Amino acid sequence: MEALSSLRENDQELIRLSVWEEFTHAEIAEVVRTSTPNVAVRLHRAKRRLRREFHRLMQEADEAGQVAVEMSTALTGDEEATR
Repeated sequence: MEALSSLRENDQELIRLSVWEEFTHAEIAEVVRTSTPNVAVRLHRAKRRLRREFHRLMQEADEAGQVAVEMSTALTGDEEATR
């Protein structure tokens, strides 16, 4: 949810309507008062931003995990425990 909450509010709304509410592009267009093609473009861009943010957060978590392993190894001196 952190990745979704990092997006702009209008991007969050598009994704919620599309994914959770399972609205069609035409239905979303009615809700946000724009054209169906505009919804398609905006939703594509919002999903791309969400994907990038998700990957960024995953990379941060992976790096943090690696740091934790290295710290554990340094503190315990037990390299076998981290394999």
